[in-house]
Amino acid sequence: MILPRPAHRALRPQMSPFRPRLGAESVFEGAKMLQTNEIVRLTFGDSLAYGHLRQVCYTLRHGGLCILPSDTCYSLAALPFRRDALAHLASILPGKDSDPIPLAFGSLALAQQYVRLTPRDEKLIDAYCPGPLTLVCEINDQHDKKIIEDMLHTHGTIGVRIPDSTVERQVSIELQRPITTCAIRDDSGEPVRIFDDAVSLVRMRMKARQEEFLLFAVRMTRLAYREVSTVASVQKEGLPEGKELVSPYSVFIYRPGIIEPEQLESALRKLWPSDFEDWT
Repeated sequence: MILPRPAHRALRPQMSPFRPRLGAESVFEGAKMLQTNEIVRLTFGDSLAYGHLRQVCYTLRHGGLCILPSDTCYSLAALPFRRDALAHLASILPGKDSDPIPLAFGSLALAQQYVRLTPRDEKLIDAYCPGPLTLVCEINDQHDKKIIEDMLHTHGTIGVRIPDSTVERQVSIELQRPITTCAIRDDSGEPVRIFDDAVSLVRMRMKARQEEFLLFAVRMTRLAYREVSTVASVQKEGLPEGKELVSPYSVFIYRPGIIEPEQLESALRKLWPSDFEDWT
């Protein structure tokens, strides 16, 4: 007796334990039409894969904007010294045609190419960066201060961020230049922490203002912090009129945030007297 051959069963492929996890979603938009809608496969360090990193950089180099996860909310990234990109930024974020525009730097070495850092700045960076701290620092002599002042709406300074956001640092390093890190805020002024809300808001404002530019968006599974970043300065130059630092250990707070002034002052008290030579 001949038994019938059993039906063929396809073998199920084994899943690799090293399969990249799905942690972000990108939307690449040209003008008003969605072109792709795909899942970004992050590395285990929450970085963008190089294919998507190139898309982000292409968008920025061509005057577009990118919705990126910052430390505390979603932000709009642009190349800060392209007037067309800054015009797009101002059309989407109310007030950015006159308010100071902070910049995210991928590394301390890159920040030093644009600003003068005192030993006090470096002490705070050593203690709290990468992290939710923006330090307002004087533009160094390698750049035309008047042009940067005009484009970033400052008085001889740059708001410097070395963020915890791996994506922001990665993009800045790949471009070898800073990017804007401007919080996307809703109509009530609250920072937007939900990806779909950020994309919807930006697209709605693009449509209302009849703006057309490249837009790339990256969704992260979670943001690093729930509170806003602290904006501070330990430099005597560039402070608002009538304001001053009373000692080398004091800090001027532009905006309170997750890092308390007492924490910053505590870090400064670990400096050596020789670190205050530029104070007098």
